[in-house]
Amino acid sequence: MHPPLPLLCRALLTLCLLATSSAMAQTNPFDPPARNPLDPAPTPAGGPQAPLIPAGPRPGELAPAAAQLPPFVKPGMRWYFHEGESIVHNVPWHLIPTAGGGLRGKANNNHGTVWYRAIDLLHVSPQLIAANARRFTISDVARDITTSAGASAILGNASTFDKYWIHPARLAQIEQQRAAGLTINRVQYVLGDKTYNALSMMEHNERTYVSQIYDLVTGLLLSSSSADRNAPVLVPDGRGGVMPAQGATLITHSRFMGVRELKIPWAAGPAPAWVTKGQQIQYTGSYGNVGPMGQNHLALNRFCKIGQTTEGVAVVESVTRRDLGSLPAQDSPDTQAFASTQLGGWWIPPQAFPALRPNTVIDEDRVTHFRTTFTGVQGNFAIFVEEGPQDRIELGYDTTSGILAWMRTRQQLDPRVGAFVSEMRLVSPR
Repeated sequence: MHPPLPLLCRALLTLCLLATSSAMAQTNPFDPPARNPLDPAPTPAGGPQAPLIPAGPRPGELAPAAAQLPPFVKPGMRWYFHEGESIVHNVPWHLIPTAGGGLRGKANNNHGTVWYRAIDLLHVSPQLIAANARRFTISDVARDITTSAGASAILGNASTFDKYWIHPARLAQIEQQRAAGLTINRVQYVLGDKTYNALSMMEHNERTYVSQIYDLVTGLLLSSSSADRNAPVLVPDGRGGVMPAQGATLITHSRFMGVRELKIPWAAGPAPAWVTKGQQIQYTGSYGNVGPMGQNHLALNRFCKIGQTTEGVAVVESVTRRDLGSLPAQDSPDTQAFASTQLGGWWIPPQAFPALRPNTVIDEDRVTHFRTTFTGVQGNFAIFVEEGPQDRIELGYDTTSGILAWMRTRQQLDPRVGAFVSEMRLVSPR
């Protein structure tokens, strides 16, 4: 797929274990292994488009007063966006080469996915804004049924925070213009029951269209849309030959929904002492399906290495290695970030556990329909349960070190097939 715009490099931020279940369910087992788990993880590109304006001020622009941030840009805030992507084919089938040098037909199927993106701000300073952007796939749109589908990192600073926020002082300095492939206007934009004074930016060429609209008062992204046409495909010309036809189009959208503040009891706690650069930690366990046709369990391992720690945020390079039975094991790398200002993160400050009371609801989200409950202490583990319409995720934190020591997930997607289950436990620091 031809990239719609040069994308900002972005780390993928997810719970060190929480992303495991969704990744296993969605990864193609025939993809080649990614890399040695102890090699530095590459930073994947992809996902939503980066801002149409660069991360820093353009020549002639004044740098904004970085410390003067809106009240919703602070740790503990959650931003909501409704997002989705779809592939739309322009022909029902096309021709692809065969190993023998001929051509064969390949059917084309349109498909799409929508989800809620919950962006949890973990740390905010002039130099670094770090967030955990978690994805909740809407598996049943009519009933608004969601399921946990991993998370991704969003890192920025007090000038630009990915595409989702640009400092209002920067937006105010951008002039209206109309040039080849670029149009910038100040508009009245209606979203829901509110009208915003907004800045609309649109970039397009013969294959790509990207539109982003920002609230001039807060700097928040209100709407983002894109369409990216793939390369042409071959189809029969009706005379015994072939001719080119328009390729498939990737369509994406993102719409602002609102913000709220999370009440996390341990948010002010420092990172535990073991959170240091170079620390290596391994988890081991199993995954599989349990259902009417029986059950299967395959080996699962996860290797984590802390690359750096900055202002209480740890950037972690990880690899999930899945046994695929008779096929070679598959490695899936990701880069993540963690902080104390987080629900379901890699650690909880140990001093927070004595103040928690069993069976206390820590958070209940009316958008994603997920509830987080502290169920109590069992042995040396503080147990938290996160439940959604189709998910049950149990997290056990070591009460001495604060580290996530084990996790058990159950995801019920289709009663006819059964449930996807996984369980992992801490082996030891490496």
